[in-house]
Amino acid sequence: MTGSRAQFHRYLVEAKAISAADVRSTRIDVGRVIRNAARGTRSVLARRAELVNLSFISIEKIESLGAMGNALTFAAGIVSKFVPITSGTRARLDEAQALRRTLLAKADVLVLDGVFPAQTVRGIRQGHGFRDAASDLVALADLFQENAAHVRTRMIIDADALERADTLGRQLLATLRGRGEKRETTPALVAAVDARNRLWTLFERTWEEHVWRAGACLFLRDVERHVPLLMSAPHARRPRAPALPAPPAP
Repeated sequence: MTGSRAQFHRYLVEAKAISAADVRSTRIDVGRVIRNAARGTRSVLARRAELVNLSFISIEKIESLGAMGNALTFAAGIVSKFVPITSGTRARLDEAQALRRTLLAKADVLVLDGVFPAQTVRGIRQGHGFRDAASDLVALADLFQENAAHVRTRMIIDADALERADTLGRQLLATLRGRGEKRETTPALVAAVDARNRLWTLFERTWEEHVWRAGACLFLRDVERHVPLLMSAPHARRPRAPALPAPPAP
């Protein structure tokens, strides 16, 4: 789940208006939250005719949760780029070197076409070692994305490859520390976590105030069967007990 950049920027404006004291920090399974929210939303919207009689419920807010979920998913994806790699570092280093070579080759062509500044690409190419390769991936991803409109007219660039370069570069930079160097919380990470937490707060508030309240009114004590809690795990079905044999005839 990659979410939506457009929805991220759209709802972040509203989320930034939330007081810092009211922002809820979270460690959530975003996929599970989105699935549970979608199930609850479908359940209450299936009884739309009854919803219109609930003056404190906004159908528009309920319907906005899909787009808001895309914003939250995108925000969580940004934060995940800063998570250190815990295994398979060598394989990722090999991938980083190969991806760096590919992007640099394309960047050279775009220098000749006058799209990229030669000095910028030359500066990226001068790096040596694994940490420089990781930093180069982030720089190359930024360079291609900043000039996307001009790049598209000259060559085909895989957007997923650029996203992978950015993510892989940031992960490796978090992992490949110099001797004695402490891992610091960067301003970019602080901003990413704050955006995710604010969007989570906005999402959860909207769900509580409109979906859950609507479900409680419509389904009463049976609400959780139709509107599951956002972070609840799916319940495994219990196997049916075998039927008891009929008693022998007298």
